[in-house]
Amino acid sequence: MTTQVKVWANYETWAMKLWIDNERDSYEEALTLTKQTLQRTPLEHPYWTKEQCELFTLASHLKAWWDDQFPHTGGVWEDLLNSAFQEIDWHEIARAYLEEIK
Repeated sequence: MTTQVKVWANYETWAMKLWIDNERDSYEEALTLTKQTLQRTPLEHPYWTKEQCELFTLASHLKAWWDDQFPHTGGVWEDLLNSAFQEIDWHEIARAYLEEIK
């Protein structure tokens, strides 16, 4: 039997997903956001499929949730942290949660 290993887009995406999953409260919040997104996504959209709406909406919610917690310290450390934060592929993280829930 072969085990598939998930290859993430980059280190920042992998680290963010790891930290979310390793903290009970944040993991449960991510699952709650995912379930709410699935319940509230309209069945029809003029341009996107339902699955695309779910993915884009959840990615946006996840990013906003963590953006609200971003530590604004100023200086070089904030610049470096912001640079790393911008590298996170929120769509990839959202896709992983949607697959987990479905």
